[in-house]
Amino acid sequence: MGEVLQQLIGFCEQTFAKDVSQPWELNRLLSFVRLLNADNLELTQRCSDLDRSLSWDFEDLYSTDRIFIKLLLIPEGKKIPLHDHPEMSGIVKSIWGSMQFTAYDWAREYPYSGLTRKIQDTRVDGASEPGMLLPQWKNLHTMQATEDCAFIDIFSPLYYDDENRKCTYYQVSEEIQQEHETFYRLVKA
Repeated sequence: MGEVLQQLIGFCEQTFAKDVSQPWELNRLLSFVRLLNADNLELTQRCSDLDRSLSWDFEDLYSTDRIFIKLLLIPEGKKIPLHDHPEMSGIVKSIWGSMQFTAYDWAREYPYSGLTRKIQDTRVDGASEPGMLLPQWKNLHTMQATEDCAFIDIFSPLYYDDENRKCTYYQVSEEIQQEHETFYRLVKA
């Protein structure tokens, strides 16, 4: 395990020692994550060797009962489907290549309607700022590789089926115009 990855783990352990649900609680970790890339994480060869026959691939870099850090790799043109991280907080950082990152939030005024707002649709690469995700902010997202790419996924707490915290995949079923705003209806995939 490289020195920068060990430092990242230390920052994650400190940050997620308690429940994190506000942006300012992630600021110190976010400052460190800004510096990450495939070279300083010693992952350049792993990124270059990604299996292009898969839609996406991943490798667990670190995991405890509270935190997980994953390396995710997506071949050009492939994508990770729209999904959520229920009641979880985290950071996503592109470290190699580029991807289109699209995030949605549930429309609070329509809490049980399945309606969302698209709040980000941006091409990101290693020079881009890390993305912060909170239980009620950018928690629904998808990534599509515009070229072979890799990113670090840092989240807490973990997915648990028995605690109603499991990943759900969605698809956009329709686009709706209401009161000069665009909403997107999501259905489980």
